[in-house]
Amino acid sequence: MTPIELAHTMLGEVTTTAFTQARDTYGFNENKEAATDGGKIAGNARKNIEDKLGESVVSEQNYLTKSQKSKRLSMPDVDPAKALEAFMEVSPKKK
Repeated sequence: MTPIELAHTMLGEVTTTAFTQARDTYGFNENKEAATDGGKIAGNARKNIEDKLGESVVSEQNYLTKSQKSKRLSMPDVDPAKALEAFMEVSPKKK
């Protein structure tokens, strides 16, 4: 990942967090909307930079080595219903 790719990732994450806090989001749909809006801002910034540079800022570089990447992709089996139940137990309730 190049520095400019990292900056765009951070822009999307920080913007999404700001939207989430400003909108006092709760639940999947509200958080999905905040994430979509944050991603659009980062995506638009990337497109503007690419227009000015005349080339893509997306690289094929990857922070993880191939062995680290394969380890990270192997996920344990998780029951979605149990995961949702556990998430709802620890999530703050909206007033």
